[in-house]
Amino acid sequence: MTMSCAADIGLALQQHREKKHISLEDAARELRLSVRQVAALENGQFSGFRSAVFVKGYFRACAKLYGMDGDALIRVYERVWIHAGDVVGGFCSHGCINVPINSAEKLFYWADLKTPVLILDSLDRLEAELKKIAGTGASG
Repeated sequence: MTMSCAADIGLALQQHREKKHISLEDAARELRLSVRQVAALENGQFSGFRSAVFVKGYFRACAKLYGMDGDALIRVYERVWIHAGDVVGGFCSHGCINVPINSAEKLFYWADLKTPVLILDSLDRLEAELKKIAGTGASG
């Protein structure tokens, strides 16, 4: 399985746990977490945890228990995905942009609220699209 976003990390954790025939309750006991916390990890819902340091530690513990590569989980986690829509299930197929955390922070602070954003599938179309916007007075 190729992981590219938070939902993929969660799905990978769940699949590896199930492949090892470890119940959610047994995983929680072994990891010294609540069942709710293990379920949150498997659902890619990391914002409810105290900090990224804790989440990374849980990834390492899960990886050890499930026979996974903890470093790979952390590499995926340490990137930010900006979505054009909600992520549903274990897939990120909504035009995600994968940005390293430092770049994402700069991007976040770069513009004010309501700054227009132009999204293209190819830079070859950039000039034509910018001319269209300038010609119509549209803001994005």
